[in-house]
Amino acid sequence: MKILVPLINAHVGCFDNNVQELRETLVRASNRHQLDDSLIVLHPYALSGAEPHAEAEHPQFQLGIQRQLESLESVRRDSQRLLTMYSREQQWIIHFRDSTQEMQCPLKNGDLYVTMEQEKLVVTTDTLLKSILEDDNALIYSNFIWVVFLLDAYSRETVQRRRELLERLQQKVHAPVILIGAVGVANDRVHAGDTALFLPNTTDYGFALESQYALIDLFQEAITWEIDRQQVYFIQPDIEKEHAIILFAIRDFITKSGFSRVHLGLSGGVDSSLVAALVTQAIGANNVVGILMPSPYSSQHSITDALELAKNLNIETHMISLDDIYYSLKILLNKDFAISNLADENMQARLRGLYLMTYANSTNSFLLTTGNKSEIACGYGTLYGDMCGSYNPIGDLYKTEVYDLCRYINHQAGCNMIPEHVLTKAPSAELRMGQFDQETLPEYTRLDRIIELLLQNKYTHEQVASHSETTIEEVLHVANLLRKSEFKRWQAPPVLKLRDTHLGSSRGGVLLSTFKG
Repeated sequence: MKILVPLINAHVGCFDNNVQELRETLVRASNRHQLDDSLIVLHPYALSGAEPHAEAEHPQFQLGIQRQLESLESVRRDSQRLLTMYSREQQWIIHFRDSTQEMQCPLKNGDLYVTMEQEKLVVTTDTLLKSILEDDNALIYSNFIWVVFLLDAYSRETVQRRRELLERLQQKVHAPVILIGAVGVANDRVHAGDTALFLPNTTDYGFALESQYALIDLFQEAITWEIDRQQVYFIQPDIEKEHAIILFAIRDFITKSGFSRVHLGLSGGVDSSLVAALVTQAIGANNVVGILMPSPYSSQHSITDALELAKNLNIETHMISLDDIYYSLKILLNKDFAISNLADENMQARLRGLYLMTYANSTNSFLLTTGNKSEIACGYGTLYGDMCGSYNPIGDLYKTEVYDLCRYINHQAGCNMIPEHVLTKAPSAELRMGQFDQETLPEYTRLDRIIELLLQNKYTHEQVASHSETTIEEVLHVANLLRKSEFKRWQAPPVLKLRDTHLGSSRGGVLLSTFKG
């Protein structure tokens, strides 16, 4: 039996474009493969776009889904069967169609799966896997094919957990288990096109970070991908896989936002250097502008490093000195009140934000922001300043991981695309004379470990101190920063999720809390 999986990067609400791409994919697959008597399996997000949320319940949206399904009938052969799923009234509806019948089977609350006796199919979702593993009734369907629709988005930790659950399911039911994933960015999350086949003696698991199709052959016990195998992102070392996922997310978010041009501030630091390199790889150097905005405390090397980076990337740059406007504004404000040291530092960051947002409005350009997870966790960013922007592709990478990804990019390029001095100099915001990050934060290797143990492991302060070779006072300092800075994260741009401990808006952090965990 052959199972065709069109992996379509659908756009929420773009029904005509989505169905046209689906039709073209089905035609390409039919022209290249013998697909009589095959089963076509469509992920629900291939119809609706990834995670339509409340829009999925709108009557007009429901009508669009039904029209898509009807339109696909013109390219489905009589010998082919179609299986998909869509949401209606906050309930999943399993849709099946062949030459003789059409079935609409609700996956009701409390149900673990939907069975199709005649077709020998069991349909479920990844969110129900743990419960299914505890359900002995599942053993009845050992001679069925299990189709698991993946609804959850990518995170580093869930890939391995999901794989283990699916392997356990296959071992429990002694039947083929097929994972069907979606492709595309959904707000701050990314669906990486996971497609997998689990059999007693083999597992074939891959990612598809662009529209294509996968053909699952149960007789051959393998998956054939439309695009060359090297371009499909199989289970790889995290840094290689996440580099590919970040590039895809940047490109998809910008494109679906309706933009083609991007700009960002270039400080000569490691974070903005990494984001500049990533966005250049994602959408091309001709579409990227780097903006240098030195202020009175900017070092000469911050300028030369940024210019060297831009030259290596072959991107356009603009440079404006903030000295005059900074001093003029400072004089003006000091007439009414004494500017504090913190306000003085933040004023420089907000002048940069003013320039970057004005440039965005004036040139119809998309602004990327560049804060890393370590700084976001500790509140080391200025609201309406360096936090300005529409998307943050590295906000779920710790500072140490930022350096690792820079080294990886340089290694792949075979040269120091990101200048070596950017990677070796001491990090500094350069908002006052002689300022360095480690004056007020632990060294980043230690800081990242503390944050990870607090967020991921949920350790007590004493446990964190013992596992990170630091003092209880330092742990309390970091925990306090994490708590106090929640208000900034609520107002931050979307941060691409790569981990379970993502600090974006979907985390659900509490604004008004005194809990120091």
